[in-house]
Amino acid sequence: MSPAVAKPREIQVAYTPWWNEDRGVGQALLHTSDAKFRLLMAGRQSGKTTCAVAEICMDALAHPGHTNWWVTESLEIKATAWNALLDFLPKEVISKTNQVERLIRLTNGSEIYVKSAKGDKSLISASLDFVVCDEAGLWKEEAWERGISPMLVARPHARVLLVSTPRSRNWFWRMWNKGRPGPGKEPEYESFHWKSEDSPYADLGYLAERRKNMPADLYAEEFEADPIDSAGGVFRNVRNCIGYRAAAPDALTCIGVDLGQKHDFTAMIPMNSKRQALFVERMQDDYPIQKQRLGAMVFQMNFGRLVVDEANIGLAIVQDLRSAGFPVESVATNSAPVKRALIENLRVAFQQNTLSIPDDPVLLDELEAYSYEVLPSGQIRYSAPDGQHDDTVIALALALWGQRGSLYQYAQPARATSYAGRGGPSYGRR
Repeated sequence: MSPAVAKPREIQVAYTPWWNEDRGVGQALLHTSDAKFRLLMAGRQSGKTTCAVAEICMDALAHPGHTNWWVTESLEIKATAWNALLDFLPKEVISKTNQVERLIRLTNGSEIYVKSAKGDKSLISASLDFVVCDEAGLWKEEAWERGISPMLVARPHARVLLVSTPRSRNWFWRMWNKGRPGPGKEPEYESFHWKSEDSPYADLGYLAERRKNMPADLYAEEFEADPIDSAGGVFRNVRNCIGYRAAAPDALTCIGVDLGQKHDFTAMIPMNSKRQALFVERMQDDYPIQKQRLGAMVFQMNFGRLVVDEANIGLAIVQDLRSAGFPVESVATNSAPVKRALIENLRVAFQQNTLSIPDDPVLLDELEAYSYEVLPSGQIRYSAPDGQHDDTVIALALALWGQRGSLYQYAQPARATSYAGRGGPSYGRR
């Protein structure tokens, strides 16, 4: 009598991949691919994360002893991935969880870790079997090249799934192109693409509202997964707006001022009424010295107005400058609607080539790195990437804001009187 052979136990999971037959796209198609490198570029809220959760969990369940990683863009979203994995896995297949290490150990010996792409020391392992790179478009290329890629060498069977909403035509987009159907497709790569509206999860009413109220290029990137052809994803045509001819101040020159806090720079950019930014000045002096330098620049720029960020310590500085008789317009950039108006006004100017900027490396770097985030409410939040500065971006935006309507004023010299001694208006104060 032959010994009894245990039948494999079936494990039920609450997941049904979707498939859009009309468009020929969907989660179901990605799951059938056996490519070593799979890349998914998809719109927001279209099921890309759910698809990736299913992939990493099914690999761990099917292959005892596998070491699998889920690598997120930042520490802040590690908890979201952690909860999604725990929700997907049936409780009976989990033998241990360690929330501190973000480790899930299965009864078959496989392990799933949740890591951050920004934690350099945490991206160290002997070898990996399966990796999900979540929101890879937001990563620095170094996190992939030096963190993940070397750990795939020791195990030829190792597989990778990179998923993201695009963030300009960066390294993720270049990798996605390796698996794009066509004559240039590389054998080990397969790429997938779908829009938010392709998914059964899409709220078409919400998408219509976003299409109406978002800048068209940002909507295309976020919800149609069509990457912007720019370095940073917010400002386009930046280097075509560099002015190589000398520009001079005039009677309507204004000075955009972003006041730095303890570890930040204060940036000042004067702009004349032709919308020519003259130069960039940055400093980290004490505030008494900064006020002196601001005053000197006002006189240097023909009593140019100061357009100052009044957020944080700025309001007190604004009051001091007004008390000293300087012409100051204050703008509350800590108000989200005001900041959006400032940045989108600058975006349009770059797109339409209606301003010129100096060939300043700090300004160019900050403009091309400037990023945005679509919040759960659907609103856009603009900011510098974590760990980087945006003081020159804000100073430039404030200078341009001060020149709204300047083309009309410049055509009528009789109105070009000095602003010295005027208090100046305030905009955006809550």
